[in-house]
Amino acid sequence: MRRHKALILALAVAAGAAGATFSANATDYVIALADNYAAPTKSIMRGVSDLVLEQAKRGEKVTVYNAPRRRMIASFTIPDQKAYEYPRFRKKKFRRGLAQIKKYLKAAASQKPAENGAPPSSIGLPSILQEISMQRPSNQAEDKVHVLLVGSARFYDAREPGFGFLDGVFPSDGHITESNDRSPFGTANNTGFLDAVSVHYAFTDAEVAFASELHRNRIHRFWSLYIDAMGGTMPTFTPDIKIALQRMTNDETKSRHNFTFDHTKDKVEMLRIRRVVIQSENQDDKWLSENATLSRRPPTQVSGPVKVGIRWACKKCDLDLYARSKPSLKFLSFRRTKTPEGQYFKDFLESPDTTNGLEIVEFPNVADIRKLEIMINFYGGRMQGGPDGAIRIFFDGKVYEGLFRIAAAQGNRGVLRETPASKKHWHITTVAQILGLQ
Repeated sequence: MRRHKALILALAVAAGAAGATFSANATDYVIALADNYAAPTKSIMRGVSDLVLEQAKRGEKVTVYNAPRRRMIASFTIPDQKAYEYPRFRKKKFRRGLAQIKKYLKAAASQKPAENGAPPSSIGLPSILQEISMQRPSNQAEDKVHVLLVGSARFYDAREPGFGFLDGVFPSDGHITESNDRSPFGTANNTGFLDAVSVHYAFTDAEVAFASELHRNRIHRFWSLYIDAMGGTMPTFTPDIKIALQRMTNDETKSRHNFTFDHTKDKVEMLRIRRVVIQSENQDDKWLSENATLSRRPPTQVSGPVKVGIRWACKKCDLDLYARSKPSLKFLSFRRTKTPEGQYFKDFLESPDTTNGLEIVEFPNVADIRKLEIMINFYGGRMQGGPDGAIRIFFDGKVYEGLFRIAAAQGNRGVLRETPASKKHWHITTVAQILGLQ
């Protein structure tokens, strides 16, 4: 994760070498493009051309970047001269730069999907915003900068796939308050990086990016809070580049939503909104729902794929699931979300505004389910008498349930149970007990 600090330094050097500094005492426009697009790019080219030829005023500057590689494609400074009031004159003067952008977009539209799992039109938002920040001389920190991002709403870095926004996943607010060492979204070291910067996000993958409208809202909310934490604003989050350009050139700088940090600020974890259809007759779709059909008979086999999940009623209690397929392995949890044996998720079927999402661990192939161990920790919140809930197991096409209660009246933020005072904050069991295999 320490690469982010080195990246900031490298970007500062690269920006100076390229001479891509901002203009003084004027409004600057920065357009950040992806290097591959799944759809035609004519509308993007049209929007860039309109900004350069008609909408940018005399004395202003437009810079266009290859966002993933943090390289400038072209830059246009509009001289404060009468002739530049006319689009035809600008077109003649700026034809080379516009041709470079057109060539770039044509190549981006013909690119094959990335083999590293990255979604099409990925732009690497944290890195490009860091570059934009580092290009601003300290004596111009209060000059307005409008940034237009044109690409995927999702983040993905093949070097750290665990932070990707794929399959309904989104980050907790806790990422934002951390340093770059712990999360690529950490802003603790970047206070004021985006002062006077407004970010307009025109995402190009609306049909495939979001598991649901709720997932879209959480990604919108997260990026807005992330940018706000560095002193910027995000007035626009839309699939329509025309709307984004209009708001940008209309000098809109205030967010249209009043997002604030919620309970997820307490932990650095990746959460998930599921595409669950509760009314489905398929048990695999509803094994954690209240109306799931529960099996009372022990399974006839002990190996195969298994899902372990917990649900609880206390809306202001944060409980964490830990599970491992045998005693010699490390537990999967929000602290360690993926191992060769399985993967941890925190799912939400409805709104993540409450702390009681569905904690889930999935094991693709367990050799002996009788060795699978489960721990539940009361991490945060308060409840008189302690929280209770249900452990669900989905195995061999059937759903099994075991109940649990934790004696502690308030969370202990994950302090290990080896501490005597912490034992009452934990519930420990095995899958064998729940399935009746002992």
